[in-house]
Amino acid sequence: MGEIDLKYFDLGKIKAKIDFDLNDPLLYNSYPIDSEISDIFPEIKFDFTQFDYFLSCFSNYSVRTNNTMDNYLTKIEYDFGNSSIELTENIQLIANGDWITDNECVTINGQGNKNNPVFETDFEKCEWEYNENHIHIDSFVEYENELDYLKVGLEYAKRLAIRLSNQFKNDRFRIIVSFSETIKTNDEIDTFGSCTVRFYKIRQSCEAKMNVENLNDYKTDAILEFEKR
Repeated sequence: MGEIDLKYFDLGKIKAKIDFDLNDPLLYNSYPIDSEISDIFPEIKFDFTQFDYFLSCFSNYSVRTNNTMDNYLTKIEYDFGNSSIELTENIQLIANGDWITDNECVTINGQGNKNNPVFETDFEKCEWEYNENHIHIDSFVEYENELDYLKVGLEYAKRLAIRLSNQFKNDRFRIIVSFSETIKTNDEIDTFGSCTVRFYKIRQSCEAKMNVENLNDYKTDAILEFEKR
């Protein structure tokens, strides 16, 4: 008996091939994998002469949203655990890129800095990560429907969480997705529509300063915040 961890998979494609229980949409139950459907896991070398294989999923996300984000998620019919989309190549490069890990900080390599400065406090480290680890989805793709920026941002955030969890097993990270549509006044643009994704390492010594207790304090932006435990 053994386990094979899947770093990422397309739940929709798997459900299209597996005869699953309709009351179990996230596949928490155990489902057999045979040679007829094994191609949905190309990274695994199956040996059906010696072993039986089964798929079972679990969720270890902690998700918070404000009311504005809840309305958008309903509008786009988005299920955080179940929905998935393809990312463009340039966003995938960032999602799969290298990290800068010196001076007890984790930041995205290629965002302009070659190293993390030395900070005296955990709060300064969190602030640095929060500001450095952000991307604007509309800088990489262009859509007529601004809600598509939100869909891409959510997918990028989930993949980011998986990588951080796999590579920094002793740390926890908070990922924040913010979104707003273009706002006009008298045909003049006040706010451009955009989706931003950022993250920072959770440090208990400064949680009171970093963590927003009530996300509904954000009145103009839709906010989704999650941690992968």
